[in-house]
Amino acid sequence: MNWRLISPRPGSHYGFRLMSTPLISITIAGMMCSPKAAPTPNLDELLSVSIKLELTPGKPNAPTETVEVARKESKDVVTVVRAQVGEPPVQDTAAIDTATVERIWHIVVHNHLSTFQPDTSREPSVADFGQRRLIISFEKRGSTESVVHEVSWTAPPANNSAIEPLFKELGALAKTTSQAVRLYYF
Repeated sequence: MNWRLISPRPGSHYGFRLMSTPLISITIAGMMCSPKAAPTPNLDELLSVSIKLELTPGKPNAPTETVEVARKESKDVVTVVRAQVGEPPVQDTAAIDTATVERIWHIVVHNHLSTFQPDTSREPSVADFGQRRLIISFEKRGSTESVVHEVSWTAPPANNSAIEPLFKELGALAKTTSQAVRLYYF
């Protein structure tokens, strides 16, 4: 048999050929993870965790909107902030249940977001995209060191499908828990 790997690049289409007929074809999603990165720990292993998304539209004087889910000292909260240029930020914090934090952490683990790097290889298609920023930090039980992953991007990444579920989940959570802050861009 004459097997050969076609296109052996991470985040691309993989396939095998038997002679000249495609036999097996697999597409790997555009999520890239550093081979040196440690695996994301289970939520039970963590003393504290913070998952924060920040969105600033590309329009002049546009507000920055931030949604953060955090667990500190066994308390789970969501914080929603809207900071309009020239005005004091409006902030609201609400308690959330453990199942919500677990659901959001599952998205982080499943989509490898603790090592997410936006794929900016394609041409920007949105003129007023603005800036997006993801910050994930956690501290394992029994450790004094925090792990922080922070990344930002100014154009829709080719691997947007990795981050989009987190945007949707945090946006929906903010809209259902925040009474004082109204978000427009999440």
